[in-house]
Amino acid sequence: HHAFTLNDIQRIAIKSNTADIVITTSKDFQRLPDNIPHCLKEKLFVQHIDIQFLFDRQQAFDKLVLHSVSKHAPRS
Repeated sequence: HHAFTLNDIQRIAIKSNTADIVITTSKDFQRLPDNIPHCLKEKLFVQHIDIQFLFDRQQAFDKLVLHSVSKHAPRS
């Protein structure tokens, strides 16, 4: 939940000079400012993170979430 400052971006850009790639999660990518240095943009890759459910448990998970949400929903 870090809000990147200009100082953070400059520090990352400087360190990227000696790196082949810079990887960030899609969540953190959304927090980067639009005006990141070109030298950093060239090396920046975004890693998307997916959830996989083992043992065919996605339906069970969905059911638990819906039950929990409906249990805590305000009553009218």
